[in-house]
Amino acid sequence: MRRKKRRLANIDKMRLGLPLPSLLVSLIEAGQWKHPGASAIQLCAPFIRDPLIVLPTVEAMLFNSGPLMGHSLTENESLHEYRGSVFVARDLPWIDVEKTIFIMCNERIGDDSGIALDYRLSVTDPQVIGSDWHSDVNGVRYRRIAESSPEFAAKIGLPTDIE
Repeated sequence: MRRKKRRLANIDKMRLGLPLPSLLVSLIEAGQWKHPGASAIQLCAPFIRDPLIVLPTVEAMLFNSGPLMGHSLTENESLHEYRGSVFVARDLPWIDVEKTIFIMCNERIGDDSGIALDYRLSVTDPQVIGSDWHSDVNGVRYRRIAESSPEFAAKIGLPTDIE
């Protein structure tokens, strides 16, 4: 049990070292980080069919970024998740749970859907990815939605000149 708690603490510590993009921080501080509406999400990520909510604070983002796989696992093939501190980096549709922060998550408990920042390519300018549960019967796959947070904000109709 101690090892599980220690591993979770290490993942949380790694995530705390990942800076949120300045645009996202500015939107949160200005009170403009709001749900853009289901139709806006459908336009940029039509593979996400479950309703999502916006995670309003850094704390909520970190809390909702826990891996779907069990704490003792280092990878899960059906969830396309792995721990980068244990495995060599993998490309999408895989995510490194130590370098992913969800910014939107499922509205309904159990859907396990979301939109996240993926820091594998850049710590300062993460790409935005989403979970796709419907294109493959063998579990979830993660797909790129935008190459950066400003591109994502523009796609869903949020201001990009607030920084």
